Amino acid sequence: MRTLTLRLCLASLLLAGGALAQERTGRIEGTVYDDDGNPMAGARVTASSPTQIGGVKVATTGGDGSFRFLSLIPGKFTVRVSRKGFRTDIRQGIRVNANKTVTLDILLERAPDAKPPRVPASRPVEEPGIAITPSGRKPAAGKPRTETYVITAARPVVDVTKATTGESLSDEYVESVPVQSRSFQGVAGMTRSVTQRRNPKGYGAGNPSVSGGAYFNNTYLVDGMETTDPVTHTFAANFNFDAISDVNIMTGGSGAEYSDTAGGVVNMVTKSGSNKFELDSSLYYRDDALTIKDQDEQDLTFRDLQFNVNVGGPIVRDKLWYFTSFELNDRVSTIPSDPNHLLPDPAPRRFLSFYWLGKLTWQPHPRHRIVGWVQTDPALISNAEQLITKVPDAEYHQDQYGTRATAAWEWLATDKLFVKTQLGFGWNRLRISPERGDETTPQVRDNGTGVWRDNYWRLVTDDRYRASVQADATYFLDHAGKHEIKGGFRFKHEANPSTEGRPGNAILFTQFGNPQSLRRYFVDFDDKSLCDRNSPSYDPKECKQGSLSTSVSGNRFILFLQDRWRLPRYKRLTLIPGVALHAAETINPEGERVTSFVTATGHLNFAWDLFDNGKTVLRGGYNQYVDMGFLALASFIGQDLIEYTCDYDPNTGEYNVNCRIGGQTRTVGRPEGPEFDSDGKVIPGSKFNPGALTVPRVHELTFGAEREWLTGFSTGLDLQWRRYTNQWEDLETNVIWNEAGDNSQAFKSGKSEFIYDLETPDEAQRRYVSMSLFARKFSGNWQVMGSYTWSRNEGTVAEGYATTYLDRARQAQFFEGFMPDDRRHVFKVGGWYRLPWDVTIGGNLWVGTGTPYDKLYFNAFFNDYEDRRAPRGYDPRDLSTPDDDEELRMPTQLALDLKVTYKLERLTRWIIGAPINLELIGEVFNMFNLRTATEYEDRYLKPGAATQWGDIINKQDPFRVRFGLRYRY
Repeated sequence: MRTLTLRLCLASLLLAGGALAQERTGRIEGTVYDDDGNPMAGARVTASSPTQIGGVKVATTGGDGSFRFLSLIPGKFTVRVSRKGFRTDIRQGIRVNANKTVTLDILLERAPDAKPPRVPASRPVEEPGIAITPSGRKPAAGKPRTETYVITAARPVVDVTKATTGESLSDEYVESVPVQSRSFQGVAGMTRSVTQRRNPKGYGAGNPSVSGGAYFNNTYLVDGMETTDPVTHTFAANFNFDAISDVNIMTGGSGAEYSDTAGGVVNMVTKSGSNKFELDSSLYYRDDALTIKDQDEQDLTFRDLQFNVNVGGPIVRDKLWYFTSFELNDRVSTIPSDPNHLLPDPAPRRFLSFYWLGKLTWQPHPRHRIVGWVQTDPALISNAEQLITKVPDAEYHQDQYGTRATAAWEWLATDKLFVKTQLGFGWNRLRISPERGDETTPQVRDNGTGVWRDNYWRLVTDDRYRASVQADATYFLDHAGKHEIKGGFRFKHEANPSTEGRPGNAILFTQFGNPQSLRRYFVDFDDKSLCDRNSPSYDPKECKQGSLSTSVSGNRFILFLQDRWRLPRYKRLTLIPGVALHAAETINPEGERVTSFVTATGHLNFAWDLFDNGKTVLRGGYNQYVDMGFLALASFIGQDLIEYTCDYDPNTGEYNVNCRIGGQTRTVGRPEGPEFDSDGKVIPGSKFNPGALTVPRVHELTFGAEREWLTGFSTGLDLQWRRYTNQWEDLETNVIWNEAGDNSQAFKSGKSEFIYDLETPDEAQRRYVSMSLFARKFSGNWQVMGSYTWSRNEGTVAEGYATTYLDRARQAQFFEGFMPDDRRHVFKVGGWYRLPWDVTIGGNLWVGTGTPYDKLYFNAFFNDYEDRRAPRGYDPRDLSTPDDDEELRMPTQLALDLKVTYKLERLTRWIIGAPINLELIGEVFNMFNLRTATEYEDRYLKPGAATQWGDIINKQDPFRVRFGLRYRY
């Protein structure tokens, strides 16, 4: 597999192909016509913007009147079209977003001394509602015409060239609406088909579910470089919110280029500087005094301080720009105390972070651009967990640090060939330890009360590395229609050395304070009797306790080719066929290959400019996506800390009854498990069989329509269907369960040990279907984006690969049901309005029906609450009959957030005679102070426990106010 991957990588380099995981730039293209409606050759077209390094971009229209500007840094552009003997046409304020195409059809009229223009009905002179003279009025009939049309253009909201669904949001929009977490995750949550649990603690938005995908199915990028965690495939990079220039969220119809992402793609484009020195600094603050609390929440505290500074400007005008950004976050909070006052008050949680980004943009030649940046995001978290069922002594401390760097080269080789290459490196470190610094005292878990106490249970040091190379080439071909052929590759090498341990090398289980069992942890041994103190063969020299150090690695490769083909006879219809080749492998600590895949995906999408005016589009298609695995799968197979659990014997006062081993043997890819000899040992050669795994795959159908009705205002409909097949799942194959499935009877190998298969069974699947109605307007003094989404997300697995699904027949039947992120109805509307008194009012309204929750019963073998007695999301009520099962759903949640921004520039000019670009900001979150439950106790605990099943564990964040002060120069 390694040889194959290397050959594919070298071959693709020779082809000069390869895709950036996501575009960091946009484009403007279009056609120029004369006043007879004929394509105009030889017209001079220029594009300029404060965000565009290298000065004014210049193009000349070809014989078909077309022009194209590639690799435009997101921002507002001015497009100027001129030709001798014709009026000059100027379009101002054209917003270009990442991964989006602005299409312009421009008609040039003859100069005043020429004959009056004749305009075909299909090619109007002006766009509806757009001024075409400096005065904003159309010249009256018979009056002399000016030599130039200046058009204040709206941001085109309909992209008639692409079949993808999702949204692109500019910095102007995201800074004008309230975003509680001030993160790109919070911005992504505004988009339709993105399901995001509102965090009741206010720590951040977390990993969303996109179009039915699991939380680990998304890909996250910054300026085209992947920053997704290589181990868990979740987001892994934080940076200054005010450094965002553009956020692009892709939710479907992604095509071959993104076929290695089974969920959604979220790409953040950062600011790049300009030809002017710019300073942007801000301070945000909120605390407990600005909160409305319930009577039983008086001991709930909260304080959040954030300081930001962004500086950018020229080193060499039009040649070399710099941009740097810094953000400090200091958050302190506590949750309410135990209402029964049986537990100590929770300790305050503190999150202290420092984010920094440094970026250089260099344009040494009009056809070459080089971009490089370095980013870090260290954070210290004290008392990180904060659960009502964990006492302060059971809290943990987390230190995390990440650094990432990239360099990208963009080359316009010819007017028809555009090439991009990018190198990247990322490193994340994670350190988890008990908050009190005690690494010798075991944790105590009381299975009767559900309370954890005495200490935290893990010691972790974890490093995660990724080195990547990626490139793409786009070629424009005029033959049998118009083709935009794009091909390329992306290669990543990832590694994860880590150390895992347990304080005191043990966990003690009790039942209402009485001894129940003891679980000890060992690094390595072959015979459990060597570590059994009650065994005649006990030998402490052979029984090694301590931390286990391991290292896993993997390689991932994608080679793709796709065409954007505008048919010769049906120029309004664009077909987008594509194919991608994927290869990936993961290697466990023993150097054994855990997963090894080579597979392909097929794609066929379309976009139809229905009326050939850039205002109405039908789009849709069929796509396949694959989940090629992540490093957590490799770390699951091979060495592990050995769990040796023995129950307490009240007669002897020793933990020596019903002893059993867990975590010792883990296998891969054999549906029936490993083969054993007469002594119960695994037969050599039967342990690993990666070829038995099937690539987890997603089949997707999409169809949508969008229409621009007024200038910059459109409505649309998106339909989406996805089927996730052969998802990752582990199967325990050695335990023989009792009829109830809550304890073991025996073990197939003759030893009390867990034996797992990592598999991709047919039963591990889910289905997603949705319909979204949306409207949006991104121009003028008010902008809005709203959507309603109806969806169903159901199946068997979505929480991850390490579940108890298929381990026990008695329990497997209960896993089919609605997924934890299934919200049947979601309504989102956000936007802002700029008043004439330098005041901007923004808001976000979110309404979502409740997600399912469970009733979980105690499992004596696992010493935990993992068992169901009814299908997922149901209360079994009477256990003797399934007829009375009752669906369990969280209540519908509603939240309204508001933001008011007041610019003091005019006021300071009036008071002190000089304008100061200062802004006062006020934000209100959960304005109605609705305290709807967001989490229930799902464990069916015994009477006397600190919580009972159905008790509210968390509620919506209360009414809170945040104040901000922002200065720009």
